Order: sequence, then structure tokens, then C-alpha cells
Amino acid sequence: MKTLFYICAALALFASVASHLTWKDGLHSQYTFEHYQIEFGKVYKTEQEHKMRELIFNQKLKRIHEINSNPKYTWKAASII
Repeated sequence: MKTLFYICAALALFASVASHLTWKDGLHSQYTFEHYQIEFGKVYKTEQEHKMRELIFNQKLKRIHEINSNPKYTWKAASII
């Protein structure tokens, strides 16, 4: 029953996101965990797993932004997600 709830919640989330932004669009500052879920079809079985995956995603995205905003690097991080 819980699994069905999370699947329905994920589908509602996907339907509510107005624009389908992908990582390849290059708008990395606007890319969110919700965009990631839609782009890669991610659905998690429990709320705990969802929160853990979102935390990991946000940590890695933060690192990408740190690298890309540092002028000492002569390269850009694309996706370590």
C-alpha cells in the first residue's frame, strides 16, 4: 500500500513540474532533484530513501557549482551525479 502511495506521489510530482529541464540543457543553476527524477524516471519505495537520495543529489550538485564557479579551474564539472 505504501509503495502505491509513493508511486502515485511521484507521478503527481512529475505532472506538476511545468518545464522538463534536463541536465543537457545547460541551465545547471536551475536544475533540481525533481528535474533529475523526471529526466531519469526515478521513483523511490520509501520517503526515507527519497530524502536520502535528495540529500546525496544536493551535495553533489553543490560540489559541481563550487567547481564551476572557481576561476582557478580551467575545466568545468558536468555531472558527477
